[in-house]
Amino acid sequence: MAQSNVRDTPTLIKRNGADYPSAKHTELIDWLLMLERKDNVLMLPATKNGGATLLKNDDFRIDYQGYFNSDPYQIGWINLQVQENTPRKSKTSTTVITTYVHYQGYHQSGRITSNVILHAMVQQAMSKIAEYSIFVSKSQTGAIAVQNIPRSPQGLIKWGWGSLESAKAVQGDKWNNPKMKGKWAAIWVPES
Repeated sequence: MAQSNVRDTPTLIKRNGADYPSAKHTELIDWLLMLERKDNVLMLPATKNGGATLLKNDDFRIDYQGYFNSDPYQIGWINLQVQENTPRKSKTSTTVITTYVHYQGYHQSGRITSNVILHAMVQQAMSKIAEYSIFVSKSQTGAIAVQNIPRSPQGLIKWGWGSLESAKAVQGDKWNNPKMKGKWAAIWVPES
């Protein structure tokens, strides 16, 4: 399937970058925690077309940016972006964080739920990770898996629930492949 019109924008939270204002950072975490405490508050549409605001308050919103495949694996990804809920000015980004959700894990297996996504977003915001993926592996259900994150991940993510050692163990020989360096990331897989 062809890639949809997923908007690729820089995030305001960056690893090793300028700090996101602490007051806004705290507000974001508080909002995501409040949403996580509710049942099934975040529902992802089955459509592969983006452009919808799923949740919002006065300060932030969660936008469904679209769907795309990660070739050659034929793994579908839903692109969710937490945006500052302000009018967009020319050449400025309102994207705070980007979270990629495994399409099949959400829509087909049902293992990735609203609460799982929001919990991951809380951890992502707390750890100041710009891009994060939530993935369910059929062969490693309930375990840490490793998958190439689409959209040029910013190096190996060693935060969240998967340790760097776990990522190395799963990745094996690929860990030392110079062509793969900086392009792999540990991904949290929900427990059964």
